[in-house]
Formats: sequence, structure tokens, C-alpha cells
Amino acid sequence: MLQRIDNCKDALQETVVNREFKKWLSCSSKITATGKTVTDTVLSDSFWQSVAEIVDVSEPIVALLRLVVGVVPCVGKVYWKMYQIDVGLQNSSLSDAKKSSLRTIVNNRWKMMHTVLHAAGFVLDPDYRLFQQHENAEVMEGFHEMIERVHADDVSAQVRPVQQHSDYRGGHGLFGRPLAIAAAKEMPPYRWWISFGAHFPDLQKVAVRVLSQVSSASSCERNWSTFEFIHTKKKNRMKCSEVYLIIAVCNFLHIL
Repeated sequence: MLQRIDNCKDALQETVVNREFKKWLSCSSKITATGKTVTDTVLSDSFWQSVAEIVDVSEPIVALLRLVVGVVPCVGKVYWKMYQIDVGLQNSSLSDAKKSSLRTIVNNRWKMMHTVLHAAGFVLDPDYRLFQQHENAEVMEGFHEMIERVHADDVSAQVRPVQQHSDYRGGHGLFGRPLAIAAAKEMPPYRWWISFGAHFPDLQKVAVRVLSQVSSASSCERNWSTFEFIHTKKKNRMKCSEVYLIIAVCNFLHIL
């Protein structure tokens, strides 16, 4: 909403100084009082500065929210997106006090939601294959912990995906082909691993398990919304005879 207001800034300012607008404001004392507040706000430089700041800060946050509530699993992208939000706040034009306050909110949220699944997903997402994840101890610890979970009670099986990970980062096998590199930006990460990870089956198993996990309960919410139209208090209290009648009608309509 604020982004749209910012786009219409010139038109709004031209409206509040228009002679016809001022004439309309004088029709009622109540409208006049409200209209003066609107006029002062639209002509205020501090208001437009605040709008620009909010839009600039909120855009990457809204982009991440839209990503995680989508239908495609994206657990591998959350870690990097959250890092970008924090860096964006650091480099923003906000005052130091605002930066500190907003970064605290974002970091507290990240501490609450962060799991080893996000770290392992960041390591295995093909879109970030050439990133320097091996230099981040927290990320690599999460990756190794997920390997231990997938290949539980088998140390030799845990070693193999770690060895294969270096080949994956080096672009060996199918990973180095132009097709695989281009597909990493187009395909869901877990499907990419199904298509190109056959040379490294142990790492492929870990990657598919990790990257196929959803990042939110939005899919459940969509299902519940659908079920709400199917199961209602009235329908759940229907008698058997009424149900049979509905089935008969539906069969009749199908025949027609």
C-alpha cells in the first residue's frame, strides 16, 4: 500500500493543491478538518521520507514471506534471505537508533525460527553452490548434523555424503554441465537433486530429504480453507436419507 502511495506521490500532491479540491473541502466543517490533515500530510517531506524508508526496509521481508508461503519448498533459501535482510538494514539510510531497533527484531525472530534444517538447506541449495558456506562454522555444523540424522547409527554412511559434497562444490559429474547450472535457477531445489544427483546417491538422499521440507504451514491453511467449504455444521448433521438423496441427484446430473 505504501509503495503504491509513493508511486502516486506527484498526483496526490497536485490533488491537494487543486482549486476544486479546496472548494470541496469547504462544504463541511468535518470534511475541512480531515482534509487539512490529509493536505498537511501529503505535502510533508518527513512523511514521504518515512514512506520511502518503510518501503525500502519492508521489501526484502515481504519478499521472503511471499517465498515461504508459496507452494514450492524453499527451506534452502531462508538462511541467505535472512542474512540479506540484516545486511540491508545495516546499509540502509535509517538512523543508527532505528537500525539497531529493527536489527534486534529481525535477529530475535531468526533466533526463534532458526534450525539446522535451514543451515543444511543453504549448503545443499544448488542456487548457492559456489557460495563460501564452508567458512561458516554454524552452517557446516547444521549440515553435518542433518547428515547424522539421515544416516543415523552408520558412521561410514555419514562419511560418504561429506566426501561427495566436495565433488558437488567442485562441479564434478553432472553438476558442472551448463544444463545443470541453468536449471538450478529454474527448478525447485529438491527436484534438481533428483534430476542431477545420481552420481552421488548418498548426498542426493540427504539433499532431497532436506530440500523437500516446507518452510511454513501455509499449505495446511489452504487445505483447511478448502475443507471448510466441504465440512460444515449443517452438512455434518445431515441424515442418511438426505445424503443418499444428494448422491442420487449428483449421479442423475452426471448421467445428463
